[in-house]
Amino acid sequence: MKPTDGPYARPDDVVFQMLSDESVLLNLKDSHYWGLDIVGTRMYQVLTQKGDVELALEQLLMEFNVDAAALRADFLELVAKLEKAGLIARP
Repeated sequence: MKPTDGPYARPDDVVFQMLSDESVLLNLKDSHYWGLDIVGTRMYQVLTQKGDVELALEQLLMEFNVDAAALRADFLELVAKLEKAGLIARP
């Protein structure tokens, strides 16, 4: 499956915690954790709220003053890494 094939959600066994503008994600299945900076945190929040990559990209383009192609590439890379780490899943 491609990263654009959704929908996506945060699995029940993943803990998301904000720390100032950044966040920490903990996968309780394997005890691995990830730290996301302010941009990665916002991307994760929007993806899990919208559930859909394209809808999330539309929202992020409204929030960030960046090139659409660059945002898409960065976002899809993050989505692929998060899915591989089990931090997002397709229900």
